[in-house]
Amino acid sequence: MAGSTRLEISSQLGRTAAITGATGGLGYETALALAKAGSEVILTGRDDRKGRSAIEKISREVAGAKVSYNLSIWRALHRSPPSHSGCTPGIPLIS
Repeated sequence: MAGSTRLEISSQLGRTAAITGATGGLGYETALALAKAGSEVILTGRDDRKGRSAIEKISREVAGAKVSYNLSIWRALHRSPPSHSGCTPGIPLIS
């Protein structure tokens, strides 16, 4: 849709996404859009308090959302070189 500021994503049922920086801004909006599309969403970031808050907000907006927060994925991604193979087994989508 021209001029839209919301992400519109096709069905993501059965998929899992790990979103870095998901406690605010574009990362949060991406996580929210993926949750609305049916994806299981793993939020990552540096702040547990903000992570819990983001989970609560997404859960209020998306009934039945499968959403969690995992600080260790964020740490692994930011400690490793760009090749992320092996640090998140079974998660095909990383933002």
